[in-house]
Amino acid sequence: MSTLPTYTYDPITPSDFRLFHITSIDPQIQFRLESFDIEEFPDYEALSYAWGTSVETESVLCNDATFTISRTLGDALRALHKHAEHWIWVDAICINQADNVEKAHQVAGMGDVYSYAETVGGGR
Repeated sequence: MSTLPTYTYDPITPSDFRLFHITSIDPQIQFRLESFDIEEFPDYEALSYAWGTSVETESVLCNDATFTISRTLGDALRALHKHAEHWIWVDAICINQADNVEKAHQVAGMGDVYSYAETVGGGR
């Protein structure tokens, strides 16, 4: 049995941001994460998501590598996938939380991310 690698973010430029597309939710959430230029990107939904204090996590697959998200976010993604298949932005996935420089730049541009979204949904 082979072990899948842990997902590693590719660096992005200040004019880029990431979106993901859920490809499966059963038996495990799987998605493709890609970067797009802020001037040219597909329609997407932004999820306004409160991280909360939940310590429960689940393992998902991102670009065929393991990625850990909160159980609450997993529940929100399963609910989103039931509506339609589309591109999604949520900070916990689309921003490399371990890279403080990227995080600072991306957080500063979150207003644009929300305003460019086709829809903005709420999470817990």
